Amino acid sequence: MSGRGRDILVSLTRIAVAIASVAVALACHHQVSQDPNFWGCKKFPRFGPKSHLDVSLADAPDSNLQARDSGRLIVIVSWSSDSLARHSYPGNAQVEVSSTNKVYLVADSVGRAGPLELPVPPGAYRFVVRLIGAQTLDTSVTVRQGYADTARAYLQTGGMTLCA
Repeated sequence: MSGRGRDILVSLTRIAVAIASVAVALACHHQVSQDPNFWGCKKFPRFGPKSHLDVSLADAPDSNLQARDSGRLIVIVSWSSDSLARHSYPGNAQVEVSSTNKVYLVADSVGRAGPLELPVPPGAYRFVVRLIGAQTLDTSVTVRQGYADTARAYLQTGGMTLCA
């Protein structure tokens, strides 16, 4: 092949490679979803006050509990946001009450079914409430001998990142 023929062939090859590169780039750009939530992660904002526990102490002792050297904790789970609490409940919340050497309760479905009553020996306990879509509440509570005290757990929703 002559020098001029070779130069033409090289030029045509370069043009063909350039056209192919542009075509591939356009095809790839067209096929990839630009939605950041399609393949990536989405952050959900927190809604309502932080998860917290309010304990209402009973004014008078319960004679049945005093006779058994026991106390009772009545657990109620709700949303921390008043507007959200008016329209829904945090169903299927998991409540765990444990001491350093024993788990006294792991209960599912606390919420709609009403309060959960837990008779336990008096003392300090770790109190944990978990629910998918809510901030975990992890705190402590003290059960008094002879009293039935009420623990209201308020859960904050959101504040998490979900990835596809």
